[in-house]
Amino acid sequence: METAPPQHFLDNNSSPTKWAAMYRDHGLQVVPARMPAPDVAWKRPALANWKTLQHERVPQSTFDRWFGSTGEYGSCPNMGVLTGPCSKDIFNVDLDKEDWWQQQLAIHNNGSEIETPCYRTGGGGRQLLFRAPRGWIPPTCRTPMGVDIRGRGGFAMLPPSIHESGKRYEWVEGKELWAIPIAEAPEWLCREIDKLATAHAAGGPGGPADALAGPRVVTAAHGDSERSALGLRVDGREDYMTRLIWGAIVDMRRASPIKPCDLSGMGEAYSTYEQNVKSRIEDPTTPKSELLEREGRGMTLFRFKWERALEQWDGKVAEAAKKGGAEVGRIVQGENWQDVQKPVQDTRQWLYTSTAFVAEFVPPDYLIHGVIQKGYIYSLTAATGTGKTAVLLMLAAHVDQGAPIGGRKVKRGKVLYLAGENPNDVRMRWFAQTQQLGLTPEDMSNTIFMPLVTALSTGVERIRQELEVNGDELALVIVDTAAAYSEAADENANVDQRRQAQILRQLLSLPGGPAVIVACHPPKNHDPENPEPRGGGAFIAEIDGNLCMRKGEGALEFHHTPKFRGADFPPMHFELRTVTHERLKDGDGNLILTVVAHYIGDIEREGIRQATTQDEDLVLAELRRDDSQSLRNIAEVLGWRFKNGAAAGQPDQSKVKRTIAGLQHDGLVKRFRRRYTLTEKGLKEARK
Repeated sequence: METAPPQHFLDNNSSPTKWAAMYRDHGLQVVPARMPAPDVAWKRPALANWKTLQHERVPQSTFDRWFGSTGEYGSCPNMGVLTGPCSKDIFNVDLDKEDWWQQQLAIHNNGSEIETPCYRTGGGGRQLLFRAPRGWIPPTCRTPMGVDIRGRGGFAMLPPSIHESGKRYEWVEGKELWAIPIAEAPEWLCREIDKLATAHAAGGPGGPADALAGPRVVTAAHGDSERSALGLRVDGREDYMTRLIWGAIVDMRRASPIKPCDLSGMGEAYSTYEQNVKSRIEDPTTPKSELLEREGRGMTLFRFKWERALEQWDGKVAEAAKKGGAEVGRIVQGENWQDVQKPVQDTRQWLYTSTAFVAEFVPPDYLIHGVIQKGYIYSLTAATGTGKTAVLLMLAAHVDQGAPIGGRKVKRGKVLYLAGENPNDVRMRWFAQTQQLGLTPEDMSNTIFMPLVTALSTGVERIRQELEVNGDELALVIVDTAAAYSEAADENANVDQRRQAQILRQLLSLPGGPAVIVACHPPKNHDPENPEPRGGGAFIAEIDGNLCMRKGEGALEFHHTPKFRGADFPPMHFELRTVTHERLKDGDGNLILTVVAHYIGDIEREGIRQATTQDEDLVLAELRRDDSQSLRNIAEVLGWRFKNGAAAGQPDQSKVKRTIAGLQHDGLVKRFRRRYTLTEKGLKEARK
């Protein structure tokens, strides 16, 4: 039996942090829950990804992120338990009415109550906790008899949560979780619950129930789905979407056998879909279309299904159109095409007092303090060769280890790096990047790589499945690059790029609600001071911020363009360093050079600026002396040589070329007939 916490520990004045810790100590998978609100199904976890947490206990770090002293939900009294394997196979019997329960006790237990933890709800009912015996899977179902079972895949509110009545959930005195052990359900109770499940179609006796939070009637009818208080679909949305699209396209075929050459009709159909569904994500400040897109149930998936249906225009669509009548009209079981076009009356509260409005404030969840927020998608735009991959790998390594960057706190978490553009180059750089932290790739247990290119419009679900199998929750997703994973027919076309951004946005719905950073190339002739991704405004309209990198005086400036959701932050600066690693060798055993990013502060940046200026002065003087020299010869005269790799000891003409590029940018050097010569401005500078 578990050790009981002190009696004074548990009362309504105890902090939610202490309550949650007590439940965790007793083996329950306790999760934050929603607070009551008008016209909202509130008896649910406050986590969009809660279904991924049903199989095993979350790590302590995740629990601390929720309920720690500075946790996101550390001051929220509403919490609940995920029933099933993650809570040592406990289940919950929810009694709004006592008739069925008292009848079973009279028949099977001489009318005596079973000694097991029990608490009262704010609505006047009571709930009992039991542990499932080995070999029996408790179902999840709701009945019209005032008896609900929360079994595998279920969720139940816990004390000290606040009910919509204003009353709290409270443990029955003498039957607190810390006072008596959770009883194993007797055989007769399992048998009677199976009968309930069979009678009310919860997946059959002992079978896996549909995993839903909060009270719900589970039915066996195809197409039935959980709905919100307004009658909007919450579950079964993809099935509804599929049937809606199919019916719309079949109707189009009946009206005209000529296949549409565009996506005409899709917008109207999508509007119907959006009017009749609801997102699981609660965020009143964000449009429904964007919330649905984050879940992978928005326009991107709708368009994908629409296009797949159009591909069958002369096949299955034509066959369905010939049937006519009710066969075509039954888009969704029990509803007609004309019916689903009718908008649902919106009875939500529209106006809030100042107090009620600010009460729903959600603080930003920074992954990199003051810069990158979880749940946001960013582009990182810079010209080829600027160092995007080096900087992104550095960010990945620091998130993996929770290592600060230039004094900024970095939360430790799992990273998914999509390395489809050049996976072998990423491998080489990863050796070197981990070395910068004094580690090896084998030490980076929080980083996951995907080295292949696939269509993310359909591939996100496969990624989700693999993450869920391993129980991984992501803090950061990096896409290297947008071009590598592009499904656009024309990467310079705004319409295609907007759709591509919508596809990438689905990555936000992966377990953990990660931040997403997408490496992007700018178009030709872009503004170097404000580089934007190809696709311009159409792409940027679908993201939360456009980060960018600019080359400065010997350093890279990491900042953002005007499109940036969140507080401004001072530019960060990085230096690209050429390094090697003992495991980076070619087939002949020679060391291979690669590039890593290194954060630099103001003092170090000033030193680099002075060194760069000194190098430029040396090149200016050498060109003034003899502008017919080759780059190799200038490197030889100045003593600039490679220090590492196969070219060690050879003249470093690449350094000369980089220095001249900076002088050209400043108008001090020009190229004339395959040689570099000083401009009039450069000649004046060289004479100083």
